[in-house]
Amino acid sequence: MNRPPLLLIGLLLTLPLSFASTSTRKPANTVVFAVVGDTQRTLPEEKVLGREQNDLERDEIVDAIVAEHPAFLVHLGDMVDWGESTYVWNRFDRLIKPVRDAKIPIFPVLGNHDYFGRHKNVSLANAYARFPQLKDSHWYTKTTEGLALIFLDSNMEKLSAPLWNQQLAWLKKTLSDFNADPAIRGIIFFNHHPAFTNSKITGDEPAINQFILPIFRSSKKTIAYITGHAHGYEHFEDGGKQFIISAGGGGPRVEYLTGTEARHKDLFNGPAPRPFNYLLIQANDNEVVVRVKGFNKGQHLSDLRVIDTITIPY
Repeated sequence: MNRPPLLLIGLLLTLPLSFASTSTRKPANTVVFAVVGDTQRTLPEEKVLGREQNDLERDEIVDAIVAEHPAFLVHLGDMVDWGESTYVWNRFDRLIKPVRDAKIPIFPVLGNHDYFGRHKNVSLANAYARFPQLKDSHWYTKTTEGLALIFLDSNMEKLSAPLWNQQLAWLKKTLSDFNADPAIRGIIFFNHHPAFTNSKITGDEPAINQFILPIFRSSKKTIAYITGHAHGYEHFEDGGKQFIISAGGGGPRVEYLTGTEARHKDLFNGPAPRPFNYLLIQANDNEVVVRVKGFNKGQHLSDLRVIDTITIPY
């Protein structure tokens, strides 16, 4: 990757205050973390179909996240385009090196591309080598400042039936424990596949809607379900809960169904394809504020802007 570190530092010092890290001026008792999804490169077969390759934008999204100094980074899956390939994982290592160098912890979930290949065990071994916590379990939790984060593996077809059922049983027990814990004020789910999307390439995920969404809806403390997969950005509300797709980390962006063809009402009215994007999530005492930051194709870090803001009270 061709990054000019000194030039980038100089650029950051001259940028307007609107680009400054939100985490540097946060109030007491808050945490700010970042979320990004779908950093995979475009497959050769996709390029034949005319889908875009976004190497420069992918690098700059990572650089922008590092400049925010988040407490940690959540990756929503599809870290790479072909999980079985050591070569593409080595490219991912170079992509994510600024995050590692800045000592920003990464909490990933697995996407469908991360499983891609003829030998699932090889694909998983590549992921485990970068993220040992996934070897222990593909589903896990993190708590921070009264907020509980639940990370899941939504690749039902890649998990055996016993493993899928084990995850569901774990999720129900974990959610019950968080519901009973007075220190937990809000709960956010993360996995790769979305319950809802207007993407023309992918659709609503049946496994999520059938098995996980009812569990999510059963809790009064769940406030947001954040996913990737549908390359771009979408925001839906259902039953008073927020559904956010942030899949703008560099994968080939998609067009969306609109008007009477739309499957769901998208609360973000921007044109498609959507900007490359990531989320900054600030957990305060009484609310969670999600800022969506991004830029368009052909733009750069100096064009980074807030494209949407979602305030979610506990």
